[in-house]
Amino acid sequence: MAARRQAGVIGLPPGVTLDGMEVVPHTDAGAFARLAHPLLEADPARHTSVLTVLHGVQTGAFEPVTMLTVHEDGAVVAALLRTADRPVLVSAVPPRCSGVVVDALAALDRQVEGVQGPVEEAGAVAAAWAARTGACATVALRMRLFALDELRAPTG
Repeated sequence: MAARRQAGVIGLPPGVTLDGMEVVPHTDAGAFARLAHPLLEADPARHTSVLTVLHGVQTGAFEPVTMLTVHEDGAVVAALLRTADRPVLVSAVPPRCSGVVVDALAALDRQVEGVQGPVEEAGAVAAAWAARTGACATVALRMRLFALDELRAPTG
């Protein structure tokens, strides 16, 4: 509950705590960013989509619909972001957190129409959403991310 007091958040119905994890919904993009950034920036290539969208939210380019952090033993262990008319970005939602995240989404954001992220994370959240809501989960788009390891100036 201390995480909620620190973050300036909205309340959830009872029961959105599972296995010692607390889901904290945020209405303030700055508070969400302060909590999520350390987790996201630890692997910027993996979380490039959510970092880019979060920057857009903070600068007013995108309208946030759902911003959640998951806290366990005083640490942020997961973060989720959805903007208007877009899928939920779940690269920072470990599969072990998918159940508690989906419980919160079902309570707060019934307009979820898809998830986006690495196969393992997206698959776990989609499967949990399908089990919770009865929706059918199918892969609509596969994406690949390439990282530039070295930049060499052209010769000649």
